Amino acid sequence: MKLVAPPPLPDELAVGFAGRIRTLNAIETVARTLKVVRSEFGGTDRVSSLSQLAAACSSSTASFALEHSMLPLSRAVTIYVGSKADARVAGTMMIRQGLLSLRENAMACPCCIDEDRKERGFSYWRRRHHLPGIDWCFLHQIPLQQSPKSTYHDQPWMALGQVDTSRHTEIQGEMKNTTLQRLARIQEHWLQMPHSIHAGALNLVLKNRCTELDLRCSQHGKRPVISDIALDVLPESWIKRYFPSLLEKRKGEFLQKIDGPAVDRHVAYPSFACALVLSVLFDNTHVAFEHIAAANEPYLHRNTPTSETAAHLALQTFQRGMGLIDACLRHGADQRAVERLLRLATGNQSDAEAVPKAALAVAAS
Repeated sequence: MKLVAPPPLPDELAVGFAGRIRTLNAIETVARTLKVVRSEFGGTDRVSSLSQLAAACSSSTASFALEHSMLPLSRAVTIYVGSKADARVAGTMMIRQGLLSLRENAMACPCCIDEDRKERGFSYWRRRHHLPGIDWCFLHQIPLQQSPKSTYHDQPWMALGQVDTSRHTEIQGEMKNTTLQRLARIQEHWLQMPHSIHAGALNLVLKNRCTELDLRCSQHGKRPVISDIALDVLPESWIKRYFPSLLEKRKGEFLQKIDGPAVDRHVAYPSFACALVLSVLFDNTHVAFEHIAAANEPYLHRNTPTSETAAHLALQTFQRGMGLIDACLRHGADQRAVERLLRLATGNQSDAEAVPKAALAVAAS
């Protein structure tokens, strides 16, 4: 069948985009849709579903991942920034987690749904409605509707009959909390961030801020810790849903999942926890972003491989069976440089049309 693949819409969630392709082509499930996409564009099981969806809408994998996946947020803090392993780890995450939404349920805003249907005649799933711990639409300031993940295969308005509204009253109270508002802004910023933050850079910023606030950055001591502040400034209803262990701790007790990022510079904690710590410590998110950018700059440029080395590494990975686009992404290589190496390897340096055949020959060897 000839697949109909529309262009993705602004901030459209990748798995929701797959669902929209499913609807337009009358395919049974999203899983079946991805198989059809793979067949249509010549992909293999080793090529990420994200790359296949990017190919379906004539987009680069890097751009599609940045604009339509949750990977920029899930990889916001890592220990690999500037290292040779960074691209490899990013490529592995793209294959394993490229279509994950980071939420247990499918999330949508009723006002966004209404506006979409008036403007386009249909609605779609957005990334910004799937920020961990943020249960309201930051644009319209109303609680998000939550429905089973199986509803991604249809438009959000079609899931209205499966929506859980039991917590809407408490969420309306949580929306006014300034710490949670900062948490939303930080995660929204990270969702659009083209590169990750090194855990060491974040750790430096947090330690400096703790010093300013006279907070303890160690497991033992008498001064208060970050989790003590978090317990004071976060709504109890929200803590019960997302950090219940916070309610069980004693004053001054070290809570690893919240206090850890300011202590361990060699450990990358989940981006949700890191964003929460920043929202607790900083009253101004822009100041936090500036400090992090300055601390992260040295990490971004260390051990950066030359473009020539990256192209050879990508070629070797491609020869072992990975898709060409994913191999280039894994090693940060320019695809045209790798294609030139392929032509050289097959003795065909001039005929651009022969590149796909040459690539197949190299991959089979």
